[in-house]
Amino acid sequence: MKTIRLNKLSELVDAVQEFDARSSVFRGICDDRHTLIPSVGWMPYDPGLSREKHERELFLKFRKRAIPYLDFQPADLWDWLTIAQHHGLPTRLLDWTYNPLVAAYFAVKDWKAHPDCRPAIFVSADLKLIDPQKHPDPFKLDRTYRFNPKHVTPRLAAQAGVFTIHPDPTQPVPADALVAKLEIEQGNQSEWRRALYRCGFHEESMFPGLDGLARHMRWLRMARVPAAPTAI
Repeated sequence: MKTIRLNKLSELVDAVQEFDARSSVFRGICDDRHTLIPSVGWMPYDPGLSREKHERELFLKFRKRAIPYLDFQPADLWDWLTIAQHHGLPTRLLDWTYNPLVAAYFAVKDWKAHPDCRPAIFVSADLKLIDPQKHPDPFKLDRTYRFNPKHVTPRLAAQAGVFTIHPDPTQPVPADALVAKLEIEQGNQSEWRRALYRCGFHEESMFPGLDGLARHMRWLRMARVPAAPTAI
């Protein structure tokens, strides 16, 4: 895996030109010391149950209790897993995006809460794309795949969302599937976030809805950023 150091957002645009746009996915994280492991892989579990059984029971309970809150019927386990991940349930999915600017946004958005972090964007390529029709049970896989979810929520569409799905959620993305780490210079996060705002990447665009709008308006005032006419 190669390492590329970036000072400005424009350097990211140049750097990603070498990656295949059809198969390359990007994950922005606020600190490159974090391991690329799905959330359920970090979760404590009852020693009396296997980790997988605990995960399946949690997932089943979510499906049963989520029904009254849905305005559509998920077609299969893959839809359910996507919804669960979207709403914060620990799953064996790991969030990525096809858009490197979306990844950059997530790498720098919370920089004030993590002033000593080392923001970075990981690039993965050539992971095989899974066909849910051929693999109806996401818990019965023998390798890590790339998974294109249906856009069951506006947020997934806005973020050009894609996942990796891990047969063992305690294990990270395979090293041979990581082609690059794009390191964002520490201390430049504020400038990056302002540049991303000017390019249309901010809380309102990444999180469509009133919550995203409110957070975006708050950021504009707190950061003293001149708002575009449509943003005030």
